[in-house]
Amino acid sequence: MISSLFKYAPVQVFSSLCLFALIAVQTHFLSIEEYGILTIIMVFIEGIRAISSQWLIVTLLRYYPASDITEKANLVSTTSVMTLVLAIPALITIFIALYVYEIFTVNMLCSSSLLLLMKVAYMYRVELCRLDEDIDKYRKGVLVNSISSIVGSFLILYIWPSISSAIFSLALSNLLALFFLKNELKSKFEIKSFKAIISYGLPIMISGGIIAIGSRLDRLFIGKFIGLEETGIYSAFSNTLMGIISLFFMVISVPLYPELTKSTNNTSELINKHQHYLDVLVAITLPSLLGICFIAEPLIKVFLSQEYLNQGVELFWILAVSVYILNFKMHYIDHGLQFLDKTKYFPFVAFVSILVNIILLSLTLRTLGVYGAAWIILISNTIGLILAMFIALYFGYRYRFGSNIAKVILSCGIMLVALLLKEALFPNLESWIDIIISVCLGVLVYSIPMFILNALKIKDFLTRIVVMR
Repeated sequence: MISSLFKYAPVQVFSSLCLFALIAVQTHFLSIEEYGILTIIMVFIEGIRAISSQWLIVTLLRYYPASDITEKANLVSTTSVMTLVLAIPALITIFIALYVYEIFTVNMLCSSSLLLLMKVAYMYRVELCRLDEDIDKYRKGVLVNSISSIVGSFLILYIWPSISSAIFSLALSNLLALFFLKNELKSKFEIKSFKAIISYGLPIMISGGIIAIGSRLDRLFIGKFIGLEETGIYSAFSNTLMGIISLFFMVISVPLYPELTKSTNNTSELINKHQHYLDVLVAITLPSLLGICFIAEPLIKVFLSQEYLNQGVELFWILAVSVYILNFKMHYIDHGLQFLDKTKYFPFVAFVSILVNIILLSLTLRTLGVYGAAWIILISNTIGLILAMFIALYFGYRYRFGSNIAKVILSCGIMLVALLLKEALFPNLESWIDIIISVCLGVLVYSIPMFILNALKIKDFLTRIVVMR
C-alpha cells in the first residue's frame, strides 16, 4: 500500500502548494469584502456540485475497483448519463441561490454556471483516470489545472479585477485540464447499474449536500449577520485550511481507498488493511496539522496579508482542528458505514450535525462573533464524527489501531519541542525565512524518531531499497 502513495503524492503536494498561491492571488486583487462574496458563491457552487455529481463519484470509488470489465463499462456509462441529466437542475439552483442572496448579476450567473459545469466534468474525469490507474493522464490533468488556475487568475484579475473574473478564471483552468483528461465515455443507461448507484449513492447525495452546505454554513451566517469583512477573513482562513488539510488526506485516500474496497468481501483482511491505512493517514496528517498551526502567523503574512490577522491567529488554529476532524471523519470513520453498506445512515448523521450548527449559530453568533462560529463548527464536526463512529460500531464494524499511532504522537511531540526551541532562540525572523526553517526543521526532527522507532516499518522499507540498489 505504501508504494501506491508515490504514484499520486507528488502531484497532490504540488497541487496543495498551488492552492496557497491561488488564494494569495485572489486576496491580492480582491478586497476583503469582495473575497467574502466570492466565498459565499463558492459555497453555493460546492454545495450544488455535491448534490448533483459528487455522490456519483463516491459510488464509482466504492464499486468500480472490484467490478469486472462489463460492470465497469456499465457503471461509467450510467453515471456519465446521470451527471449530464443532473446538470440541468444544478444550473437552475445556481440562479435561485444567487437571486435569493441578492448577489445576482448576469456576469455572476454566467461565470458561476460555467465553473459548476467545468468543475463537475473535471472531477468526474480525473477520478475516472485514477480508477483506471491512468497515472500519466491524472498527473497531467491535476498539474495543468493547478498551474493554470494561478496563472489564469493572475492575468485575468490583473486586467479585470472583479468577483466574476475570479470565478471565470477558475472555470477556464478546469476546462483547460479537461483536454488532458480525454476518456472514451459511452452515454448508455443501464437499469441494473442505475439501481445499484441509487441504492448506495442516494444517501450519500443527501448527506453530501448537507455536509457541503453545513460545513460552510458559518460563512453564510457571518456574511448575513456580522459583515463581509469578517466573512472575508474567516473564509480566507477556512478555504486555505480546507484546501491544504483536505489535500494531505487525499494524498493517502486517493491511492489507498480503492485498495481497501478490493477486500470488502474478506473482513479480516479488510480490517488489517484499514488499520494500516489509519497508521499511514495519521503519520502524514497529524504532523501536518501541527506544523500548519505552528507557522500560521508567518503563513498568513506571506500568502494573505497583515490585514487578515485582525481577528487573531487563534481563529486559524480553531478552524484548523475543525477541518482536520471533518476530514478524519470523511476519510476514515465514514469507511465503517461504507464497507457495511449502511450509507443510508449518512443523512441522519449529517442532519444532526447541521441541526446543532444552525441552532448554536442562531443563538450565539451575534454575541461571540467569528470565534463563536469557529467553535460551533468544531463542535458540530466532532458530534458528526462521534455519531458516525458509534453507528458503525453498533452494526459490527471494528476500528483497530496499534503501536504505530503512539509512535506518531511521540514523534509529533518531539517535533513540537524542537519548533518551540527554535521560536525561543530566533523569535524575529522574516516570515518566509521562518516558514522555510520551521518546515525543514519539523520534517527532520519528526523523521528521526519515526525512523528510530521503525514506525510503519520505515527502517525496513529503506533498508530494502538500499540492498536492492
